[in-house]
Order: sequence, then structure tokens, then C-alpha cells
Amino acid sequence: MEIYLDNGATTKPSKPVIRRITEVLSENWGNPSSLHQKGIQAETALEEAREQVAGGLKISAETVRFSPNGTSAIHGALFGAVRAMRRRGDKILSTAVEHAAAHNPLQELAKEGYKVEMLSPSLHGQDFASEFAGKVDEKTILVNVMMVNNETGQIFPVEEIATAVKRANAQTLFHCDAVQGFMKIPFSLKRSNIDLLSVSGHKIHGPKGIGGLYVKKGARIVPTMFGGGQEGAIFPGTENVAFACGLGEAVVQQGPKAEEFLKKMTDLNRYLRQNIQAINDTFILSPTAQASPYILSLGIKGIRSEILLHFLEARRIYVSSGSACSRGKKSRVLAAYGIPDKLADSAIRVSMSGDTMREELDRFCEVLEEAGKSIRRS
Repeated sequence: MEIYLDNGATTKPSKPVIRRITEVLSENWGNPSSLHQKGIQAETALEEAREQVAGGLKISAETVRFSPNGTSAIHGALFGAVRAMRRRGDKILSTAVEHAAAHNPLQELAKEGYKVEMLSPSLHGQDFASEFAGKVDEKTILVNVMMVNNETGQIFPVEEIATAVKRANAQTLFHCDAVQGFMKIPFSLKRSNIDLLSVSGHKIHGPKGIGGLYVKKGARIVPTMFGGGQEGAIFPGTENVAFACGLGEAVVQQGPKAEEFLKKMTDLNRYLRQNIQAINDTFILSPTAQASPYILSLGIKGIRSEILLHFLEARRIYVSSGSACSRGKKSRVLAAYGIPDKLADSAIRVSMSGDTMREELDRFCEVLEEAGKSIRRS
């Protein structure tokens, strides 16, 4: 049995998504900027996909911009926001546990002279809204907070934080990296104070190489790339129509199942926790409250994550050690959470999808227990 529990890294594209991509590549392969019939066909397909993504977010299609991937969406949001707001101030607030797609751009902005302050969260709850609002002043131009932490699954109350930030300074722009939350965790953009929100296709059974950025009406960001002016000039260049349609199809497929999958994941997460706690020397880092049921950070004390990962892989069980983008490096995120090095070095991430079955978790726990005994003996 092959067991895939690394859905936080990427999900398997669904069959309807693959069919839709193939259809567009075969029939609507024109350039959507061309004025002839083939261009119009491609543009029609692209705009249908935009409507689908907007429908998943319950917003108007004109606020959605397609990007080459989730990282590009985040990059465009962060750099575009500070470039637009630079005359108003130079202070940026974020958390210390953001994905590298946000953390590294913020580090670059700090090198450029912006005052970047990163708040270290606790895994056991805190008043995030008050904490961020207390740091906002007249010089604060941007606040960036992820919706779901990709290593621990912690959910940040981004709607509440955004409201508190706007009360402190209505001019401050608020960006949310929703890559791990989109179509998984319920949230509402329609009445929220979130100005910018980034998503990605391959976390929801869509293709890699496509993302999206929501830009609220009235929120101004400026381009950081320059070209033909496509996608509101924020992401210029010929659009990837097929993958945009793949993202749109993924949203259509996931939307009606989101509530069902959330309940299923909640049950599976609870079941997995109970089984892990019954195994000697295991630990769980993911919080029990305000956490995405799709992600669980765990490990066996004294066994390094890389060794455990390969033990599982040899038995055709696939997990990751923290973020897939870290490629095995020591976790900056877990260190920022204050996790002791010995535990952080042993942590692996199990991430599920709607396809995950209880029988697969039984097999995972069986092999996990076997690993604890076998690796210690060797």
C-alpha cells in the first residue's frame, strides 16, 4: 500500500482538473491578448476560470489576479504594497513563523531600510488581534499574517487581526497568505478588512505553477514586474490559460466538498492524535485548538526527522520534515515557536487531504511504532 501523507507540500491533481487542462491545451491554446477568434476563445476560458476562483472566495472576479504560483502572488502583494505605501511610512509587521515565500521577501525589505517587526506566536493561544493592533502606529504601512501555518497547522484569526489593525490605522494594508487555508478553512473576504490574499493551485488538487492574488477594491499596490500589462500589470506576461482553468476547476470540485472534508479531517485528526499518543516516546507539536485538521506535526523523541522520514519512505509512506521548501534544513518556524531543538530535530509533518483514509493512518501508526523500536535497536 502506497500512503501519501504530504499533502501540505502538494496534492495529487484531480482527474477533472487534468481533463480540463488537457481540453484547454488542445482547444483553447490561443493567446488571450490576441484579437482574433483563437485569442477570444482563450480569453473566454481565462475569464471563466477567474469567475470560478472568485466564486470560491465569494468575491467579484475583477479583484482576482492570476500569478505564476503562490510565491509570486505573495511576492507581488508584499513588494507591491510597500512600494505603493512608501510615502506614508516604513514599518511592516508580520509573524516570525511565516512561510519562506513571505519571510524571505520581508527580510529583503528589511535590507532596503524598512522596519520589519516579527511577532513570535505561541502554540497555545494568545490575543493576536490586540497584540498586532498594539504594534500598529501611523508609520505602519503593511501587516502580513498567514492564515494557516504550514508546519504546525496553527490557524491565525486573520479576519479579527485585520479588523483590529484597521481600527489602529485605517491606511495600513493587510495581506494574508491563505495558501494552506484556501478551500479548507472557512473564512469570508466579502466583509473583511483583508486587502490582499494569496492562494495556490497545487494545494487543492489543482496544478503546480498557478496561483492567485485577491486585491480588494480600493487597495492600491504597484507592479514590481514590467511587461505587457496582463493581470492588472501586477503579473505581466502571457497568462497560463490552461493552468488557470485547472485552478478554476479545482475550486469548482473542492467547493461543494469543503464542509464535508473539514468534518472528515477533524475526525481523522482526532483519531490520529489518539493513536499517536498510545505509542511510546511520541510527541505532538500541533495545537489542539485553533488548528487546521489537515496538518499534524509529530515525532518520536530521540529519532531525527530525516531518519524517521526515510524509514517511512522505505515502507511507501510519504511525509515531510517540516516545510517541503526547507529541503531538510533546521526549521526556522519551530525555533520561532520556542520548540526545543531536540524536539524540533525529530519533528515530521503529516498532512492529509480529502482522499486520506482511516486505514492509511492505521498503517502509518503501525510503522511509526515499528520505527521507534527498530531504529533504537540499530
